Amino acid sequence: MREKMPRLLVFYDGTCGLCHRWVQWVLQRDRSGIVRFATLQGRCFEKLARDYPWLKEMDSLVVVDLTRPDRPPLVRAQAVARVLEEFPGWRIVARCIRSSPQWVWNWLYEKTAQRRYSLFSNQGWCRALTPQEKKRFVEESTSGDPCAGLLSPGGRVRERQT
Repeated sequence: MREKMPRLLVFYDGTCGLCHRWVQWVLQRDRSGIVRFATLQGRCFEKLARDYPWLKEMDSLVVVDLTRPDRPPLVRAQAVARVLEEFPGWRIVARCIRSSPQWVWNWLYEKTAQRRYSLFSNQGWCRALTPQEKKRFVEESTSGDPCAGLLSPGGRVRERQT
């Protein structure tokens, strides 16, 4: 299937086994290539955090909706819901997350995140990425711009050219 324009930029904890499993889960379902990935420890995230200083302390999944440059990045349960919206069959789960009290989902997210290192070891789980999958990791696919042109020099989402 032909790759489409990226719609989401997902930042994840590169040292977390649960996060690696989430990335693998998304890669398996995103056959058209609309999701890009970068780690919270990378240069692209540093660039984003310049415009959103509250992200510097974030130890959570962070999603930038590239189709909505006017919106700030999403975190925790809202980030998960935004990714799920892209996949048929999972949109109903996303709607449940969005329509329920956010404190409930964020509490569940935080409780899972607190135990992620003990529950989900990162050792031996990461498989080798295909060359096509490697291109989806923005810091792997570029040499100069760490965000592959997805973010402006200041860290904001670039306006889409139509």
